[in-house]
Amino acid sequence: MIYFGSLRISGIIFCFYQKKSLSMAFLQNQVFLPLKFFFCTMTTATPPFWMSFFRSSFGLALISGLLLAFSWYLFLFIFVGFVPLLWAEARAATTAKKCWRLRWLGWVYLAMVIWNTGATWWIVNASPFGVVFAVLVNAWLMTLPFWFYSLTKQYINPTYGLFGWVLYWVSYEYLHLDWDLSWPWLQLGNVFAPVPWLVQWYEITGVLGGAIWVLLANIFILGALVTKNRRYGYAFAFWLILPALGSYLRYVTYTQQGSPVEVVVVQPNIDPYTEKFIGSTQHIPADQQVARFLALAASKATFNTRLVAFPEVALTEFVHEPTATMQTSIAQLNQFVQQNPQTALLIGATTYLNYPNAQKATVTARFTQDLGYFDVFNSAIFLQANQAPLFYHKSKLTPGVEIMPFATALKFMNDYMLDFGGMSGSLGTQEERTVLKTNTQLQVAPVICYESVYGDFVGRYSRKQAQLICIITNDAWWGNTPGHRQHFQYARLRAIENRKDVLRSANTGISGFINQRGDILQKSQYWTQDCLRATLQANDQLTFYARYGDYLGRLSLFVAVALFLTGWVRYKVGGVKKGLSLPR
Repeated sequence: MIYFGSLRISGIIFCFYQKKSLSMAFLQNQVFLPLKFFFCTMTTATPPFWMSFFRSSFGLALISGLLLAFSWYLFLFIFVGFVPLLWAEARAATTAKKCWRLRWLGWVYLAMVIWNTGATWWIVNASPFGVVFAVLVNAWLMTLPFWFYSLTKQYINPTYGLFGWVLYWVSYEYLHLDWDLSWPWLQLGNVFAPVPWLVQWYEITGVLGGAIWVLLANIFILGALVTKNRRYGYAFAFWLILPALGSYLRYVTYTQQGSPVEVVVVQPNIDPYTEKFIGSTQHIPADQQVARFLALAASKATFNTRLVAFPEVALTEFVHEPTATMQTSIAQLNQFVQQNPQTALLIGATTYLNYPNAQKATVTARFTQDLGYFDVFNSAIFLQANQAPLFYHKSKLTPGVEIMPFATALKFMNDYMLDFGGMSGSLGTQEERTVLKTNTQLQVAPVICYESVYGDFVGRYSRKQAQLICIITNDAWWGNTPGHRQHFQYARLRAIENRKDVLRSANTGISGFINQRGDILQKSQYWTQDCLRATLQANDQLTFYARYGDYLGRLSLFVAVALFLTGWVRYKVGGVKKGLSLPR
């Protein structure tokens, strides 16, 4: 019922605001011929009250918000999700009402709140405050491209305004990747993660290419509705089908690259709320947790196994990096690698480093009487026979959970950070990506949890000759919600962008393996103990995207700034141009 109800809403999007009946609107436009019968029969029976409601600004905002939210469960809705908001702006721009733009932006903000809430409501399981903050702030940021779009429409003309909207949105997504409030979960290109055969060209464009695909599709539909010109309908079909067809051909003809390597992922399934940490109601002692890890690993590892991956923060001991080998958990793990010298271990832990004085301390450092100045890290520890432990520090931190935004200005608030299974306060990071090299010359990219959402960030490992992507995470905080499933799906995009196989170890799931096409080779069930083994391909070749990163974002930002400044100058010289008038 939800599915057909959503399609009914989509039908209304294509047809409303017509003076004649909805069915006649479709018959006259002749743009989407295969959909005539379906949408006409679905929408003509809509009661007058609801038709009036859907014509209101609130109704349009509601439709857009719902379509965008539903896109994270059925990707097709994304191709029409923005049309109602753009239509609402067209109507508002032609009126003489005071402050029309401000009112329209209010409806845009409402739609963005609905979208964020519908797609990421599951954050509430980890933090009720966090979900409110994430939804409200992210929705506000998403509103900014619409504001610039409306101004550009006014400063230059509607065609440039819509072109600018694409640039502004891609620039927003690009800038949103690299600051303290970064939350790229709802990048438009991420919506295609469950259908990797559709976006094999991400090896060239990354997910920002997916955003351009989506935005232009919405513009073509808007043009078809406004101008009643079938050329926009043909353009929409061409724009939709050609990339999909090219992607599918690439998908069916692509062959795995690299040399085979056997790997194992462990899913210990330890509840972080009731079992993981000291003070939990059913706490499992640290040595017993490690024993479980190793027993699961031993059940699948063979003489040919080159890497075993354990989840994020698998170790509950607070590991001092310079003396890590003296700690009980590390000693247990080292015993395993000495018995299996051909196998390396990658395991998550909370680690720390001391600084001799305040001058040497970083901005994220904290101070206690017994430890002095020190930084805490969400780390991946790399262990192998006859080698000192190597450490990688997670460097894309979750805002408000692992990092206090704008720490330099707000350092006094570190003590008030929320605690989600670790120590409160901002965690430390590292500047460069660390590729871990095993005794058997396998080069592994350690990616911790939230980092796997960032395409270019993971691509930097490829530029350092990484051959496999190893994601370790703990998604149990969200419970059995869409959150952990979305997170697993996003790993498929990283595989395509880099043409690297992915192994993924998650505390409670989903763990598994993904090949270079984005196919799931194996995956575990959620909330079960499991251990999986697979033979992957270690590939050190660079894709175009891995080599050049988010070049589409950089280019869009440059052109967007130039366009807006040009429009502003023209506006000052030539006055205002109102209305929505697209080339016919």
